[in-house]
Amino acid sequence: MYPHQRVVQPTMPPPIFHPPLHGENYSAPILYIKQTPVGIEQQDQKIETDWNSTLFDCHSDFNVCCKTTICPWITSSEIAEIVYEGKTSKREAMIIIGFCSCCMWMYTCYNRTTIRSKFNIKGSPSLDCVTHAFCLPCALCQEYRELDHRGFDPSLGWFENLERQRNAVAIYTVTPPQHETMTR
Repeated sequence: MYPHQRVVQPTMPPPIFHPPLHGENYSAPILYIKQTPVGIEQQDQKIETDWNSTLFDCHSDFNVCCKTTICPWITSSEIAEIVYEGKTSKREAMIIIGFCSCCMWMYTCYNRTTIRSKFNIKGSPSLDCVTHAFCLPCALCQEYRELDHRGFDPSLGWFENLERQRNAVAIYTVTPPQHETMTR
C-alpha cells in the first residue's frame, strides 16, 4: 500500500484530506472500502418503485433473452435460487418446474411476487400471474435484469453471490478542493 492510499472500513467516518501547500505536487488519494455482504432484505419503507427495466427490454441483454427463450426453466431456476436466498437450489427449482411444466407460469409467478415484495416494486399478484401466463420469457428476463441491477448475478447462484459480495472492494478516488489564494 502506498502512503497516499488509505483503507477505510464502512463504519469509520471518512478521512479528512488537506489540500497541498502552494507548489507541492499532489495526486488524489484512492480509498479502498471493503463492502459487507448484503442479502435480500425486506425494505422498511413503504415507498414503491418501478422495475428498473420495462417488460419488453429483453433486447438489452441478448444472452439472457436467448437462454430464456430456448430454456426458460434455466433462467427461472437461477432466479428462484436468488429469490429464496439459497433455500431452493437451481437443481431443486428445475425439478419443481419439470414436474409442473404445463403450468410453469404459476411457480414463476410466485417468484415474481416475492421479488416485488422484497424490493417494494409496484404491481399486484394478479398482474404477476397475467404477466407470467401470457408473456413468460419477457417476465423472466425482466426479473433477471432486476436482480442483476440490484447487484446479484443469478447465473452464479446465491452462495457464490454472497462470496463475491463479501470479497468485493469498492474503489473511490477522492479529489480535494483546489487551493485558492487571495488576489486583488
